[in-house]
Amino acid sequence: MSIYVGVGGWTFEPWRGVFYPEGLTQKRELGFASRALTSIEIV
Repeated sequence: MSIYVGVGGWTFEPWRGVFYPEGLTQKRELGFASRALTSIEIV
C-alpha cells in the first residue's frame, strides 16, 4: 500500500517558521516542499 501526502499549493505565510525553516526565502519554498511531500497541486 502506498500513501501520498500533498498540499494544494505551497505559498502559505502561516507555514513560515513552522513548516518552512526560519530564514528560508519565499522563492525556495517550492523546492523545500517538494522534498518533504509526495504531491503538490499547481493551479
